[in-house]
Amino acid sequence: MKQLYKTYGHAKTNLKYHIIFSTKYRRKCLTSIHNDVINAFKYVHAKSDFEILKMELDKDHIHFLLKFKLSLSINFVVNRMKTMSTNYLYKI
Repeated sequence: MKQLYKTYGHAKTNLKYHIIFSTKYRRKCLTSIHNDVINAFKYVHAKSDFEILKMELDKDHIHFLLKFKLSLSINFVVNRMKTMSTNYLYKI
């Protein structure tokens, strides 16, 4: 049976975060680079200590369902996702 909760020495959690990234001025530009964006966030997931449980792309925004340790802040995770994915996309 899959464990629902993550147990720490002082806490038991099952936190998931729904985060949405939108394009600047809500430009509908993600359809042309759909596969590259997915690969960029798969790369971020592989190099980080948080999980991207689900990811959905639309024309002008991306939905994420994330799970990460209590010691990480939302600010840190979002900043890392944006920085690493941007660097990945610039290199290709």
